[in-house]
Amino acid sequence: MNENRDEPQKTFDVPEKVMIECLIPSVLERSNQKIPSLRDLAAEHLLSPPLTTWYKALKVIKKLPDKIPPLPRDIHNILNSQCPEQICSTVKPDGTVYTVGDKCTLMLIPESLQNINQFAGIVRSCDINPFLNFDHSVRLEHANLPFESTHWVLHTNDVLENSQNTTYLQQVQLVHSLAQKTIVDWQVPRLHDTIATIFLKKIATGDSLYPGGNEQNGNRYSYTHVRERTNEYRLIVGGFVPNGLQIQEHVTSTDKDVGVAVLLKF
Repeated sequence: MNENRDEPQKTFDVPEKVMIECLIPSVLERSNQKIPSLRDLAAEHLLSPPLTTWYKALKVIKKLPDKIPPLPRDIHNILNSQCPEQICSTVKPDGTVYTVGDKCTLMLIPESLQNINQFAGIVRSCDINPFLNFDHSVRLEHANLPFESTHWVLHTNDVLENSQNTTYLQQVQLVHSLAQKTIVDWQVPRLHDTIATIFLKKIATGDSLYPGGNEQNGNRYSYTHVRERTNEYRLIVGGFVPNGLQIQEHVTSTDKDVGVAVLLKF
């Protein structure tokens, strides 16, 4: 008898299949309407932005993979669930609560982005300045490292509440507390995932996550720690302005503008 057992193989879907699965709830609500062909689907008319941003961004830059990992079957429930108070404790002007989909970005990160330097060229081709400040030593160490195998992330649009002006260790404790309270594996993000989410969101919607200060946001800056280090210093990403994103070593223990984001990886 052959004792060897094949390892379980990963399953992959085509992007259109994932879009159809996302589309089903909307289709059921519009069962008497004609559905256009999926390739040319104006998805924003049928789906909420949390479910379509990834598709729009990757289609614009021509990086939509032929095969992609499937989304969790309960992705609608995840996105429509009430936002944990550590992510957002406020309510909307009409008194309703914010959902995870309101405060997080669902993004497909394809390995075909290659590395940060290659991706920056793609971003520039979309008339977006990629970097205002990318520390030289950080760029040398990290910018040519490849993106991981194609995967999904659900990345917060801002840092956790009360995480700014605290140490990295205190921020990690906040993340662990959130994961324990929600029984969901929220994690401190990696550099590549945060950069990809910020730029792909900008390409798809024009929104700037982790922005620099401006009149609209009360001159509030937002940077998130990521897991990576350079020269023993933890890296921070943010301060995104029209001149570009900032990526640098965080050489002080605390900063009023520096907090921590979280993500789920699928």
